Amino acid sequence: MATVANELKAAMLNGATAVLADIRFDTSGDAELCVLPLSWGGATTASPSVATATATADSSPTDGTIAKFLVRTAGGATRYSGSVGTTGADLNISSVTIPPGTTTVSAPGGFTLSLQVTA
Repeated sequence: MATVANELKAAMLNGATAVLADIRFDTSGDAELCVLPLSWGGATTASPSVATATATADSSPTDGTIAKFLVRTAGGATRYSGSVGTTGADLNISSVTIPPGTTTVSAPGGFTLSLQVTA
C-alpha cells in the first residue's frame, strides 16, 4: 500500500488555505447575510493534517436564517461550500438565526479545516 508523508499532507492543506480568504453565510435563497474574513495558521503534520483560522467579525450583518456557507478566495470565488444547521449539517453552529438589530456576527472559536490524504 502506498503512503503519503504527513509533511506532504500539511503542504497540501497549506496550499489550500492560502487561497481561502473568507467565509460567507447565505440564506436558502442565496442572499448574503454576513462575511467573516479568515486568517489561517499553518497546517499540522498530523494525520489528518489540521489548519485553524481566526475569523474577523462582521459588523454589518443582515438579519435572516443561515442555510449555507461559502468559503471563498479574495476575489470572491467559492472554493468550498455546504449546508449550515444546528445538527446534521456540513457546518453545525449554535444558532442559524441572525435576529433583527444584530450589530455583530462573530466566530470566537474560529474554524478548523482538516485534510486526510490516502494513496
